[in-house]
Amino acid sequence: MPKLGILGGTFNPIHLGHLLMAEAALDQFQLDQVIWVPAHHPPHRSPTDLAEVAHRVAMVQAAIASHPAFVLSTVDLGRSTPSFAIDTLTDLQQHYPHSQWHWIVGIDTFQTLPQWYQRHDLVPQCYWLVAPRFQVGSILQATEVEEALLTTTLCTRVAQTLLEQQLEVHWQVLQMPLVEISSSLIRQYRRDRRSIRYLVTDNVLDYIEQKNLYL
Repeated sequence: MPKLGILGGTFNPIHLGHLLMAEAALDQFQLDQVIWVPAHHPPHRSPTDLAEVAHRVAMVQAAIASHPAFVLSTVDLGRSTPSFAIDTLTDLQQHYPHSQWHWIVGIDTFQTLPQWYQRHDLVPQCYWLVAPRFQVGSILQATEVEEALLTTTLCTRVAQTLLEQQLEVHWQVLQMPLVEISSSLIRQYRRDRRSIRYLVTDNVLDYIEQKNLYL
């Protein structure tokens, strides 16, 4: 049975932190592929700072093109309704039947899982692989070990909340370097006319500059 990872998001833009998450999940859990799913209409997200979906898809495609185990999926692009995770999983299951699913998320996203739409259908169908994340501008400068322990504590709280909703979640913390990069930081750097080199791949940097994105 193929072991597949899902990494969804706005990718506004995709950056090296996303790539590190995917590679850590692929390596640590011996996944066969990581499927990247750009969201067309992300729920609970204002479109004001969101690049057009064609740009975001092109950047993901450029960033993962050289990796044989990274695959772009456009299952969310035809939706006129918000891109809920349960719909993404259902569509992917039709394209990749008889697979074992692993959903890759950052700890900030995982903490919202008890509020996700149709979570009682979604959560049991996946193993949840959680990446520790530095919060940009945080006054707490944790080591990798300390951040992993903090992430484990936060995940345990999420699992307890879900149990109170009669829902069991299977999760693991990803072992990966702490990288203080976010898409919002990159957009801010662009607005401030600062360099984003080494925050994104070279081909994504070229695309952003050619299309004059995030200025």
